Amino acid sequence: MRRITINALVDIGCLITCIPSLVSGLVLFLVYPEGGGRGSGWVLFLGIAKNQWLTNA
Repeated sequence: MRRITINALVDIGCLITCIPSLVSGLVLFLVYPEGGGRGSGWVLFLGIAKNQWLTNA
């Protein structure tokens, strides 16, 4: 394979893996509620509370 073809395939692979990561990060940052607090209960995403997502990043 030519070097240009290999570089193009690597770039496409990086783009394909970057998009889901970007979308999930935006969902966690913008949509996912804080949770916790008195009487509100814990809201979980994939079994993990938001404060754990933020502190274990």
